[in-house]
Amino acid sequence: AHLLCDAKVCVTIDPTKAWERVEKRGGMDRADFEKRTAAQLDLEKKKSLSDFVIPNDNSIEELKKITKQVFESIKNQVKVSA
Repeated sequence: AHLLCDAKVCVTIDPTKAWERVEKRGGMDRADFEKRTAAQLDLEKKKSLSDFVIPNDNSIEELKKITKQVFESIKNQVKVSA
């Protein structure tokens, strides 16, 4: 299925930081978080299959900035190949 997309994007976050955010937000205990994390594809594998990797370890402003850059790259890529 990943071959049918114009681009593949992976959003990454350090697992410790991810847990901190989940814990702050509430609604999931540590065991459930670990179980869900373990059930996902390995992060390095996800990154290797992706055309773009967006780190989500910084501020929301930085995330928005990088996301917009990736979006513009994908739009330009699609225009060129169309």
